[in-house]
Amino acid sequence: MNSLKKLIENPISAFIGSMIAVAMSILSLVFAHQAHQLSVLEFKQERYLILKGTFKDEGKSVYVASASNESYFLKGEVFFPPLIHEYSAPIDSSGKFWHMGSVMHELQELTLKHVQPESGVVKFSNGDIPIIIKSYYASKGEAYTDVSLYMLGMEVFIEDKEYSRPRITLNSLSFVQRLDPNIPINQAQLNDFVNNKGNWYLPTNQP
Repeated sequence: MNSLKKLIENPISAFIGSMIAVAMSILSLVFAHQAHQLSVLEFKQERYLILKGTFKDEGKSVYVASASNESYFLKGEVFFPPLIHEYSAPIDSSGKFWHMGSVMHELQELTLKHVQPESGVVKFSNGDIPIIIKSYYASKGEAYTDVSLYMLGMEVFIEDKEYSRPRITLNSLSFVQRLDPNIPINQAQLNDFVNNKGNWYLPTNQP
């Protein structure tokens, strides 16, 4: 009787054991896949570039550098809305934006189209200029390309004289969004935001 009982129980035990083994294998694959995805994400995040800005010459000159010690800015170019500056401006290895004299003059002209100086009235405002920065940088011994949207903050002051020129001070650089470097840069789209035809949505992602 005991022998018959063992013959009946042993196949069931073997089947249950094999099912547990299969379940453990599946769980191991799931955890391995999740670990791989996390590893890939960490690999990318460690090599992503975010720039910080420094402003000199009373806010007329802009310099950028990597905000992280893991990345090193090599060179790049910056794209302004064509209403302000039609062509891209180079960024040298020190992070300096070139052609800023022309950019500031064109920004003054654009300001005067919207706000006129008035005798006895001082005018002050602040705002942001949408720009695209294409960067070449190095991280962990490899070279990469980054294309991102940024906001270039500014303050505008117009004195209370009839023919005053706007005094514009650039004072902040804010990262907005990373773009696909394989897609051609649409500089003209930046005009929509200058003309209030587009909207910026601040990231809602959480760590």
